[in-house]
Amino acid sequence: MDRSDSLYMNIPQPIHTPVDAHSAKIHTPSRAQSNSSRQRRSHRIPGGFPEEDEANQSFLTEKQSQVPGFDPETPEAGGVYLIRQMGTNRTLTLTTGRVTVHYGTLPQGGWQWLCEDLKNGHMAFREAVSGRYLGRCIGHTLRPRFHVEEKKAGNSESWALRPRKQGGYNLMVKRRRGLQTLTIVEKDDTSELKLRMVKNHSEAVRWEFIKVA
Repeated sequence: MDRSDSLYMNIPQPIHTPVDAHSAKIHTPSRAQSNSSRQRRSHRIPGGFPEEDEANQSFLTEKQSQVPGFDPETPEAGGVYLIRQMGTNRTLTLTTGRVTVHYGTLPQGGWQWLCEDLKNGHMAFREAVSGRYLGRCIGHTLRPRFHVEEKKAGNSESWALRPRKQGGYNLMVKRRRGLQTLTIVEKDDTSELKLRMVKNHSEAVRWEFIKVA
């Protein structure tokens, strides 16, 4: 066993990436522990990409180096968040002009939402690329749809969060004198996920917010 092999044997086991003789000489135990910690956090990256989605994986690896942490947290005004169905990689996304739920995140954006406080006591979510607000389309009384069109947030762009004991939040939008809760509907004839409003909280999706900026 030569000197480089001896150094490699002394490197702590939590490191999962291959280490050659040169890199083994410059790593110290404290640096290795720091790298190991960063690797563990990388498993909680926004979007939870499927393994086969290589394009999204490479994009997120780039984002990972810019974001200090990926744990869900309570949204606050001024923060930019990824909004994801809890326990999945289904992300609230603006794509081709429509609000839907996309698996993972898209390199061109559409999944970054700036949180703002409104004067009426509610919250608003402004899509970072278009600068317009997530809201309910007025007039769809039976099965409301959603859009990102308004430059100013009004009643239809006023949202509230209901924390759940199981974790995450119900995302509710103002409608008439009350609130209705956002959920996801899957259709058998299409792989696209639809957003719908429900009155029963037990049917509602729980969302988590991951701060990205």
